[in-house]
Amino acid sequence: MKKQNRKQMEEICYNKNFITEAISKVEFLSPIDFLDDTLPKKFSDDIKDLFPIAESRVLTNNIVDIGDKEIQRKTEESTEWYFWNKERTRKITLSKNVLMLVQNQYSTFNDFRDEFLRALNSICSVYSDLVIKRYGVRYINNIKLKEPNPLDWSKYINPELIASINIPKDRDRISRTFHNLEMNYEEFNLRFNFGIHNPDYPALIKQKVFILDMDA
Repeated sequence: MKKQNRKQMEEICYNKNFITEAISKVEFLSPIDFLDDTLPKKFSDDIKDLFPIAESRVLTNNIVDIGDKEIQRKTEESTEWYFWNKERTRKITLSKNVLMLVQNQYSTFNDFRDEFLRALNSICSVYSDLVIKRYGVRYINNIKLKEPNPLDWSKYINPELIASINIPKDRDRISRTFHNLEMNYEEFNLRFNFGIHNPDYPALIKQKVFILDMDA
């Protein structure tokens, strides 16, 4: 990395990031039905150096079909395949409808991208007719500080994101202030949830925790 680039990064980067979950997910246009019964060996082989712990779970789905004259109920079973790293801080989930990576200990974007592409390229090589319906990336930042005033975020958060704190006169009675902002960029939609969600809700806010949740 060039010196000027390193300096620029140092000015904008945290010593420790606050990302508690980073999620990358694709939904398939058509189900890969054989995954309910069999996991391709190539897939597990391709990712086993990163995700050596393999597990599976059979899910039962209750489906209600409401017709003109009658209501039909049926039960379907599907299988989800899970692959964990040794520390169980990162997980690949594969089913007939979805491929998803969840990182609970986020390090770098390059690692995040490369781990997901490793899994995606593998399932694409096994199932050549695969078509992706939807792709999503989500970052959940959970900023938790050990400071006395749980409503004082003036040193850390843009004041426009905490403006609702100043609405009531009796601020010490606030139990939650959480907001949703959605943007349409044509190529993708961005949902931004932010605020003091309060893990003790509906009790009053005691812990100093602020959430920045970005889902594209």
